[in-house]
Amino acid sequence: MSDINQLDAPSDAPVATTESRRTFLRHAVVTAVAMGSLASCSTAASSASELQHKKRERSHEEAHDARAAAQAPPPSPLATADAMDRMHEVKMKAFPAKTAGKGNQLLAPRLERGVKVFELTARPIKWEVTPGQMADAWAYNDQVPGPQIRVREGDRVRIVLHNELPESTSIHFHGLEIPNDQDGVTFITQPPVKPGASYTYEFTVPNSGSHMYHSHHNSAKQVGMGLLGAFIVEPKRARAIERAEVD
Repeated sequence: MSDINQLDAPSDAPVATTESRRTFLRHAVVTAVAMGSLASCSTAASSASELQHKKRERSHEEAHDARAAAQAPPPSPLATADAMDRMHEVKMKAFPAKTAGKGNQLLAPRLERGVKVFELTARPIKWEVTPGQMADAWAYNDQVPGPQIRVREGDRVRIVLHNELPESTSIHFHGLEIPNDQDGVTFITQPPVKPGASYTYEFTVPNSGSHMYHSHHNSAKQVGMGLLGAFIVEPKRARAIERAEVD
């Protein structure tokens, strides 16, 4: 029996060794996976913690800046005035700027049996407000301000309005003492001039002075878009105060 045991013992040893190795490898794999999971969780937790830390730092910096701004003394009136003056100086010295068009150009009338006839067409345009900067505008005869109408006290005038706008319009002659039915107030003295339509105003110019004409329909929008112009009436006999050296 002892011989048999001695013979059988060596044959069992490799089997035990193999099983031990397999068990060891299984434990090693499980441990590695577990360690990897723990490392991933640790990395994620670390990133979240770092993000929260950065947010807290940013909040502290913003609060500090806000307190500093609140505690800073306000600029002196002189500093404020200097800043505003610099801004206006740049704007004022930019004019007269070289742009694509000019407004307030004298509009020459045509004479029809002693009546001075002026044609005004209102339509949308692109207007160069400063060099290289275009803006949407609504203009009379493609000008902002519109062309200058210049007549003499007592002249008989006829203004023909052509509407090429996407909405109705009218013209009011501001400062001129003209008949009520020529005053250009829609739904009161005349109907709106529809898109694609024309309308004629005619009157004898009664009073001299520097007046204007402008839209009187949806005027808050239309005048702001550019529908206005000068209406200058020279006196028949200028008084001393009306004799200007520079117009």
